Amino acid sequence: MTLGPGDHYFCDAVTVKGNGTLQGTDVVMIFHDDKTFHATDSSKISLTGRTTGEWAGFVIVASRDNEEQMEISSGLVDRLLGTIYLPNAGLVINATGAVAEDSKWSVVVAKDIFLDKKARLVINTDYTGSGVPVPLGVGDKKANNSGARLRQ
Repeated sequence: MTLGPGDHYFCDAVTVKGNGTLQGTDVVMIFHDDKTFHATDSSKISLTGRTTGEWAGFVIVASRDNEEQMEISSGLVDRLLGTIYLPNAGLVINATGAVAEDSKWSVVVAKDIFLDKKARLVINTDYTGSGVPVPLGVGDKKANNSGARLRQ
């Protein structure tokens, strides 16, 4: 499935499995309430976040009411360019190999992040030239240099 540019609100869970493909440029996936996202098996995921508008800089978002876990267990997730915002939800990465390796930058804001099965979530910081703006308060746009920092 290819998502066209824009904001995509989901009324049900999204599961990409088998040899399925989910791709999109200038997109944000928004999950309300108890809706979830799962990328399993040998599914291929390549998403580039919104470049303009209210959701500029975001690629996956869960509402504050959403306390579910989003899961990536496919090792074929090459791009998650933008901010993954899951304020009260968890992000589970249990893929073998690297996830989001081809993203110029990624920011993850989540209640919990779980890495399992030798998974490797790549958080690149090449904020310039990606075409996807970094939201205020994260990445190179944060207010100060305090707080947790992850390094590979």
